[in-house]
Amino acid sequence: AAVPGARLWTQQDSQLEQDAAAAAGAAAAAAAAESAAQLQLPLSWADVEASVQQIDSTLFKTLREPLYIVFWSLRPEEMHVPLESYYTRIDEMESFLRSCGKESSQLQNLIEADKRSQERMQQHQGPAHSRGPRDFDINRVIDNMTAKQNQLAELEKKVTHYKAVVGPLRAERDALAARHQQVMKRLEAEKDTYVAQNRIVKPLAVAFIRHCLVPRLTRSLADAVFCHHFTMALHTMDVPNWPSAFFWDYAVTGLTNMIPTVTEKEALCVGMFLTLLLQDLQVWYFDEQRYKRDCSQQTMKFSAQSATPATYQQFQKLFKKWQNELYKSLKGCAQGGEYLQKRSALLIMSKMIQAAPADKPPVRAAAGLLLL
Repeated sequence: AAVPGARLWTQQDSQLEQDAAAAAGAAAAAAAAESAAQLQLPLSWADVEASVQQIDSTLFKTLREPLYIVFWSLRPEEMHVPLESYYTRIDEMESFLRSCGKESSQLQNLIEADKRSQERMQQHQGPAHSRGPRDFDINRVIDNMTAKQNQLAELEKKVTHYKAVVGPLRAERDALAARHQQVMKRLEAEKDTYVAQNRIVKPLAVAFIRHCLVPRLTRSLADAVFCHHFTMALHTMDVPNWPSAFFWDYAVTGLTNMIPTVTEKEALCVGMFLTLLLQDLQVWYFDEQRYKRDCSQQTMKFSAQSATPATYQQFQKLFKKWQNELYKSLKGCAQGGEYLQKRSALLIMSKMIQAAPADKPPVRAAAGLLLL
């Protein structure tokens, strides 16, 4: 099995370079870069466990093996099932099947009426060599009847298709939901093994971003959605020692700094991840009670695990900082001379236009710059 490598982080951090554990992790990821191109996702649990044996053990001094394994083993649909979309689509199909009988009967009655009109007109039709207005009336009736017959055929074709797929679609929804529940139970049972208790949380967050988040996030939109739901699950499950506040801060800052260098495909993925993340965090930004309810004292820390958790006011300042960083990055790309930078910024904006806060929308302001 191939070993997932890490994309070099665009921003060099002098303090991080001085940290021996982080430096060792970066070296281990560089050694695995040659085989990263052969990686086919998603991998099985056994494949990832086997690949771990090929990685320098120094990486797992900051990033524990169970967290690394579970991240690279799960499929996108195992982490998040769009139940609302399933229910909406199935309800639409079932509603159509219930109402199509009436529409089909109406079309059949109209077709029969057109046939009778055609027969009456043909009975009173003059000699073949003499054509008059009545002949045009017959042609018009025939055209109308043909159109209704085509419409009826399309309706019957659609009914056949819906009857064939609505059952399997319902079964697929139920199977995915059941699998998702199994995965979440396993994560809940294993969460105590994911993060070691360290005084400094920065090497952990940086190692996870380098070796897990960025390499998978930039693969596809589905993987970008997976990365968001996986990292959010680490917070909602209250994984011991997981530094949510610092992780979000460093992830948003790092991904923002990547914007000038990403490809078109990566731009869409980065935009998708940031949109989902900021939309979820925005709920807390506007609702202090939700923030206090959803954010535990343990996870909302920025530095040492014994440090004081972030207050609601500190979180609001942090959220505004992320928005301003995004605005500056998008503005720089929009006003730059490189076509690819402008296009990447526009693609990210196509995903992020709904993620700006209502009271201060810098992302929407950047959209205005892109449209100039």
